[in-house]
Amino acid sequence: MVVYDSITTRWTKQYNLNTPRYCAAAIVYDNNLCVLGGSSSIEGFEATVEVWNEEEQSFTLNDSPLILTIPKCSFGILKTKNNELLALGGNNQYTNYQGSSLLQKIDDNKIHYSSKCAKNAVSSNVEYWEYLKDVCCGYKEVVLEVLKKDSNQLEYLDKKWKKDKDIILEAVKRDGNSLQFADEVLRKDKEIVFLAIQESPEALKYAALSLKQDIDIVMEALKKDGNSLQFAGDILRKDRNIVLAAIRKTPEALKFAEPPLNQDHELLIVAGLFDEGHDINNKEVLIVLSTRFSLAKESSPTATQFALLLKENLFIQKQKFHVYSPNSWMKSTCDLKWTDINHLCRGDFITCEMKDADLKRGVPQERKTCWRVSFRYQLKKAEERKGFMVQVVEYYKKEDKHILGDGQSIETEIAELVNCKVFRAYQPYDDTFDEYNIKEIVSKIKEWNEDGCQDMANCDIKCTSKRERVLAAVKQDGNALQ
Repeated sequence: MVVYDSITTRWTKQYNLNTPRYCAAAIVYDNNLCVLGGSSSIEGFEATVEVWNEEEQSFTLNDSPLILTIPKCSFGILKTKNNELLALGGNNQYTNYQGSSLLQKIDDNKIHYSSKCAKNAVSSNVEYWEYLKDVCCGYKEVVLEVLKKDSNQLEYLDKKWKKDKDIILEAVKRDGNSLQFADEVLRKDKEIVFLAIQESPEALKYAALSLKQDIDIVMEALKKDGNSLQFAGDILRKDRNIVLAAIRKTPEALKFAEPPLNQDHELLIVAGLFDEGHDINNKEVLIVLSTRFSLAKESSPTATQFALLLKENLFIQKQKFHVYSPNSWMKSTCDLKWTDINHLCRGDFITCEMKDADLKRGVPQERKTCWRVSFRYQLKKAEERKGFMVQVVEYYKKEDKHILGDGQSIETEIAELVNCKVFRAYQPYDDTFDEYNIKEIVSKIKEWNEDGCQDMANCDIKCTSKRERVLAAVKQDGNALQ
């Protein structure tokens, strides 16, 4: 610090501050010289206050009733006739050296901001709220402005705001899932819930039970995402029209329907997961899918999504390949555990333990025949027509590896027994199958067909993720990202 001597009219360096700073503010308060804020580096701003101690002839850090809630520099400070201090404007980490209009009043160790100034501050940068929330949390207009900028802040607001309809409406309008932080009473409010699911259909999850049974609310959610069916009430998940609306939007949503609708013959056909002519068509080349069961609530949608993508592939359609997805139709079993690989049944008359012999020969009777017998029957038809099995191996992030289901391991053995060609598709790491992956698989099928379907060894196909494809493209051509 330099001191000006009015007698000698000279400046002399006398004392050092504890923290070097520039563009600070200084004022005499309660007969003490106080230095506030400033910048201590090109990037940093200070909120500390240093007070001159006459007895010790030095500055003491933060030994003052003055409080700067926001680190800043280049601000003005003045004292009113009522001995109140006002800190005006200045630059801080949010202003980009453009200045601010924020007005802070300090009075008896309390910090005050006008609601207008606080609102303007968070409007310019919502990060101001971190400094203002303790002193401005009672201003409704400021809270509304904060939620316009960041609806996630609703979670941390006082309970009284979570009971305020205006506040909740503002939040769910920005992010429907903010409904989860609303008071229980407001989660029963149809206007609020309707607005929430319009923005985010999965917000139905947080609606009150009474509204999960509301047809208007549920249908609105299903317009956006059929998978919202999982959050509907039990009664509506048994409603055929509701389930139809869901699967028309998202076919794999069928798994969220209540039994028996999740295995309903007509609904499976609407979802594109079942072809009722599979047991009488004797001409088309047959593709038998080996996938994990995907029509249970807790199951992954990967198998269903894969089946639909494969059926939609232009080459598959043009060649009139018939895709059979066995796990989309409820069957029976002679194995009490369903997929015990140690159980002897491999789908033939000798090993199957079903007591009714008629269920072990001829065309399988859906819902009655052992699933292993049915699967073997389809594989045999595929082998006779130069068809094949496509096996989907899903990637499990938690285990960080691809894992075959127990039933798929049995299906692999059956394919070997009937000498059926197997194309094994490995799900991309940290990604879902997409059209590009189906083309990767189809290219291998084309090669096999063009070579006369002679090679019967299993064909493993490592499907690539979007990220892997982008990285490969950039490696080959640095301008690929353009």
